[in-house]
Amino acid sequence: MAKNVLIGWPNRAPGAVLSGGSWTTLGNLNNSDYWRVARSTSTSTSNTAINIDIGRATDLRVVALAAHNLSLSATWRIKLGTTAGSGDVYDSGSVAVWAMTFGGAYSWADQFAWDGAGGADDYTGSPYLACLPLPTQYNARYARVEITDTSNPAGYVQIGKLFIGGGIQPAIGAGYGGLSESWVDGSERIAGFSLEESFLARRRLRQAQCQFQHLDAGYEFRALYEMQRRQGLSGEVLFLPEPTSVAECQRRGFLGRLAELSEIEYPHYRHRSMTVRIKETP
Repeated sequence: MAKNVLIGWPNRAPGAVLSGGSWTTLGNLNNSDYWRVARSTSTSTSNTAINIDIGRATDLRVVALAAHNLSLSATWRIKLGTTAGSGDVYDSGSVAVWAMTFGGAYSWADQFAWDGAGGADDYTGSPYLACLPLPTQYNARYARVEITDTSNPAGYVQIGKLFIGGGIQPAIGAGYGGLSESWVDGSERIAGFSLEESFLARRRLRQAQCQFQHLDAGYEFRALYEMQRRQGLSGEVLFLPEPTSVAECQRRGFLGRLAELSEIEYPHYRHRSMTVRIKETP
């Protein structure tokens, strides 16, 4: 299966200058803590825009918002430009935030109810990203996120994390047998004197394993090699499966960190192979 995984890195938001709209603590989007949120003063579209100055032109491949409270009718527009606020490099146009559908065993309201998430604000527990894998890699210094969510029942827009950065999507993906996804439950099981069980519920976190068996010896090898060197075990990465489907990226994608620094193998002439393991950030 070709092109079935996009790994985003590095996140340029922490070092960027953020402005625009009308937000309380917009600078909170410069840090890595989900609970330090930015909240708009109202749902007016003029108040829910974000201008991003990365400081220099750099390669950008994906934009994502995490721990947000965007409603089912919300739309957003991503612009990349050579000047502040412009879209001369890329303009997504207005697109729906929610690409995935709800129904059956879960509903839209579930996005705000991760059991065991804890914390004073349920919105910081939203498990679904607002994400937009870009059609290709673009080079730009400036970005603008325009959010339209005037009917948000909360009366404001709230975001816990902004990701805007580059990414690597190998031409030959992880393959049907080379991609696995699972959940890790942090809940604690407690046995009583009579061996009855009780539980201290905590969040369930995702993890993914991608076996890239056919990397080229040029750009793909260098990108993953540098990802391990620069990000290490503490740096942030973004996992997006099936990047041609925003719905699947939203349902299964997550922000995380490398679980290990993997060996890079040399199986054939000018070919490399590597297994990337990513654990969701709690």
